[in-house]
Amino acid sequence: PSQLLLIPGRHWIIPVTVFILDSAIPAVDIQLCRDLMVLDLATGAPLMLMEDARIGDLAFNAADKSLWGLRHDNGYVTLVRIPAPYQEYSQVHTFAYGVVPFELDISPDGEFLSSSIGEVDGTQFLRVFRTRDLLQKKLEPVRQFDFGQAIPEGFVFSPDGRYLFGSAYYTGISNIYRYELKTGDLEAVSNAETGLFRPIPQADGSLIVLEHTGQGFLPATIDPLVLKDLSAITLLGAEIARQRPVVMTWGAGSPDSINLEAATTSTRDYVAGQEMRLETAYPIVEGYKNSAALGWYLRFADPLGLETLGITASYSPASGLAPGERLHLDLDYKTLNWHGRISHNAASFYDLFGPTKRSLRGNAYQLGYHRPLIMDDPRRLDFQADLAWYTGLETAPGNQNVQSAAGSVRSAKAGLNYSNTYRSANAVDHESGQRWTLMATAVDANGNVPGLRGGLDFGVPLAWPHASIWLYSAAGARNGERANSYANFYFGGFQNNYVDNGEVKRYREFDTFPGFEIDQLSGQSFAKSVLELKLPPLRFEAVGTPGLYLSWIRPAIFGGWLATDPGKSGQQRIARNLGAQLDLSIQALHRLPMTLSVGYARGFQNGLPSSREWMVSLKILGQ
Repeated sequence: PSQLLLIPGRHWIIPVTVFILDSAIPAVDIQLCRDLMVLDLATGAPLMLMEDARIGDLAFNAADKSLWGLRHDNGYVTLVRIPAPYQEYSQVHTFAYGVVPFELDISPDGEFLSSSIGEVDGTQFLRVFRTRDLLQKKLEPVRQFDFGQAIPEGFVFSPDGRYLFGSAYYTGISNIYRYELKTGDLEAVSNAETGLFRPIPQADGSLIVLEHTGQGFLPATIDPLVLKDLSAITLLGAEIARQRPVVMTWGAGSPDSINLEAATTSTRDYVAGQEMRLETAYPIVEGYKNSAALGWYLRFADPLGLETLGITASYSPASGLAPGERLHLDLDYKTLNWHGRISHNAASFYDLFGPTKRSLRGNAYQLGYHRPLIMDDPRRLDFQADLAWYTGLETAPGNQNVQSAAGSVRSAKAGLNYSNTYRSANAVDHESGQRWTLMATAVDANGNVPGLRGGLDFGVPLAWPHASIWLYSAAGARNGERANSYANFYFGGFQNNYVDNGEVKRYREFDTFPGFEIDQLSGQSFAKSVLELKLPPLRFEAVGTPGLYLSWIRPAIFGGWLATDPGKSGQQRIARNLGAQLDLSIQALHRLPMTLSVGYARGFQNGLPSSREWMVSLKILGQ
């Protein structure tokens, strides 16, 4: 909890906003989902008072034991009152849209309520109301102080109700100020060097404050003596302007001074395809099978990036390749929902590093459509449909170790992908939630091969902070002749390259199975489950240099079970594996994340010796 409200005479505490009214010990909690809850400190038992209350900035009225708070809903802020035993609230006043009150406090006698209020134009006020006026729907403040652009923070009543103490940045640093209700005078009572915050008035007249230091916020005490001469800190920008007045003339000026009509060159509709221009061009190196290719990449795009066209052309000089396989061409066109690709002997930069090969001999003509049906993060549902036509194939697309059953292949697929996963603050991976996939496929390759595949993933957090357990399940079936390579699913391997740009933890995907060779396991139908234990990350403070440092290590342990052709006598095969993976988050030049992954797995299959696999992979610009 960021703040605590201590209620006199009760065994409750409200961890919402730190308001200390007395030394009593008790508890009501506003959770991240903003429920109103009670925690009995004697027993440790929580109790829900109001679900989805959406009430914060709580203040305690000692006169009638009620709570006052601010309820946020649809952009509006409502002042509410919650009488004991805090089971329901009543609306006091809903402020106009754009008016945002915050940080309430109530005087010890319950007569006055104070609030910092931000207006829609950015002006900040400290306002004091009579509670009886508020209950009679009268919103006229009895006192008000205009802080201009200096936000009044944490103003609370003194024990005698005479003053309000709070902080503001009047001098360029956060100092403590005293506002006298009777006269309306605002006086400084501190002259800090690094900033003082959150004053808590004490019975002896002193203040407990939080001092900003190099070690964070530290509690301290001060005597609130009124200061007449409060010096401002020296700001670098102001000092430069004093020594070099010419910089004052470098301002861009007001946007109102620009003649928009004179600057307008066209008023026609914006059509992204007509605005496309050459955006970048540079030489590249690619991998094709086991050889390297040199070439050039060009990218065309409109200024808004709504449509892009990437053109790649490269040539492999290796003598081991047939002459018809040395030229590589790739045209990739993308819009917001559509994407199309034409390739000839497709190559990939990442084929230069490691066992997984994305290069494909022959020609490919692909068209795809993608549309989000639900975009309510973290909840998301996407529709996906793809058509493809391949000619001159040697291996099956997506399965580098499987010979294609036909040189010319047509395929189609369509399906849904759903995700709704959550992570807590400071987590490095998702810790709870669910995902599911449903995909229908059809392949025309020496016969029609229809298929259906689905997957369901879900996880739950453990009591250990940032630890969770996940189960990844998938199943699918295809129809057709078993000898037809497209009538089978294929599994095996981590499938991470030494340098990669894909998913880091690829063992979660349906067609991987670490501990076996890539595409080693196959079947016309399958059922697969992977159980994963995500352990808490290990964080580091000073490993490396400011330009290259290690941020955290994320360990995970997994075990998998795979049945191919389940239920088919004489054809069913069962495979299992057990492995672990460490992911090291590396930051280069402060803003360039990289992930170095190390994995190991052992595979087991009935009647065969166990196999093993090591994996090392560096993902550049991603985690």
